[in-house]
Amino acid sequence: MLHIYYGDGKGKTSSAIGLSIRYAGTNKKVMFVQFLKNNKSNERKILDIIDNIFLYPCPENVKFVFDMTNREKTDIYQQYNHIFTDSFNIVISQNYDMIVFDELNCVIDNNLIDIDIVKSYISEYKNKKEIILTGYALPNDLVNLADYISNIQKVKHPFDSGITARLGVEY
Repeated sequence: MLHIYYGDGKGKTSSAIGLSIRYAGTNKKVMFVQFLKNNKSNERKILDIIDNIFLYPCPENVKFVFDMTNREKTDIYQQYNHIFTDSFNIVISQNYDMIVFDELNCVIDNNLIDIDIVKSYISEYKNKKEIILTGYALPNDLVNLADYISNIQKVKHPFDSGITARLGVEY
């Protein structure tokens, strides 16, 4: 089934990680793919030591979307299309049971991936694999394909008071 976790609240990636751990605990194989992050994201340290969870390598030195030049957006568009298709093809060929695309909703919202490719893979495999998407935006093109949609809303956050991200909590 297709799960989408979106919204401006904290906990979308954490929810996907929790589900991945639960799934891996049943002896099923999980592919975890992150966009707009690098290999130093701290959650990767713990996921990397869990049996049955494979972390797809992230590109290094990815800027925030609003800091990217048009050329960098073109380059990352090509890179993200490759990461999406390559990781999904590994899931198919090596018989993984679940694939998590962390922050894919944001990548879709910023037109940094071909939505038709995403829709094609998800349409074909959502009844054969658990597919989890996270990110602040709700990809309208995928709403009708989704089986679960969870809107994680912020009520209050330290960022609103000028407190920056804290190690182990936000990153």
